[in-house]
Amino acid sequence: MHVPADTPVDKMTELSLSHLALLFKQQIPAHEVACIVIEPVLGEGGYVPAPKAWLQGLREVCDREGIVLGEPRVGSLFAPSSCRKLTWSDRFLVPLPHPT
Repeated sequence: MHVPADTPVDKMTELSLSHLALLFKQQIPAHEVACIVIEPVLGEGGYVPAPKAWLQGLREVCDREGIVLGEPRVGSLFAPSSCRKLTWSDRFLVPLPHPT
């Protein structure tokens, strides 16, 4: 998306989710998508977390379409397992089972 750098987060969230809907209409039907894997924290860009509204919107899309929403625990887990409440999925989404 080509938008100005000062575009508000809520507008970027809206645009991003609308582009996902467009992708499902033009490129691949949602019922053919098994899983969407995201990196919720931009680590190489200054540890910037994804906006809460975008994560929630993506969760809603995945739930509605029957798509698994996954996250790699390697880059997004920034606390020991005893402090899991600090991970993005525990704060914003329904977490995946955590290995013991």
